[in-house]
Amino acid sequence: MSGVDKPEVDEADHGRALDADERKRLIAGFAGRSLHPIVVTALLTGARRGEILSLRWSDFDAENKTLRIGRSLDKAGRILTFKLPKTGEKGIRTIAIADELVELLKAEREKHQRLVASIPDGADVDLSLVKLPSEALIFPSFIGAKIDLTKPGDPATTSLGFIRRARKIGFAGLRFHDLRGTHETALLDAGCRPMSSRNVADIPSR
Repeated sequence: MSGVDKPEVDEADHGRALDADERKRLIAGFAGRSLHPIVVTALLTGARRGEILSLRWSDFDAENKTLRIGRSLDKAGRILTFKLPKTGEKGIRTIAIADELVELLKAEREKHQRLVASIPDGADVDLSLVKLPSEALIFPSFIGAKIDLTKPGDPATTSLGFIRRARKIGFAGLRFHDLRGTHETALLDAGCRPMSSRNVADIPSR
């Protein structure tokens, strides 16, 4: 081992983990913006950017409070394609999610249902009758007022938008990937093994 070159401290790409107060401030700073639900999902699941942008409504189980992460995004030039998660088949997992995220996703789904059925906000209708496309994404591509429910948002654009807004609200240098580390650090601080790496089937019953 004496012959091994030691890495320099500056070479570490450890990123930044936010504490509880910083997490609340970050979420508040994105409130009302299109990136808000994406940021909250990243903080509360520890999922990677490409995994989040690949989530479909069929992956969300509101009743059982779970989210299935089974794909990611790959970008070659301007073409976006779906692929397996970074760790391949082992990266496919179904995770338990907090009530806060369940409610947020339910609200997002209702927005999509209203858009598909051209139902104005506030109109009292049974949205359960509105069916979304089978491959509809939770966080699809938005271009102005237009939405394509089956087209994923661009990963680079998502990260750039995050960095710009984060800097404006006092988080200069914070990367989108740091939300993953923040989630796992928070769980470790609470004495838990990171849920982002655990299948719900591995969670002991209480």
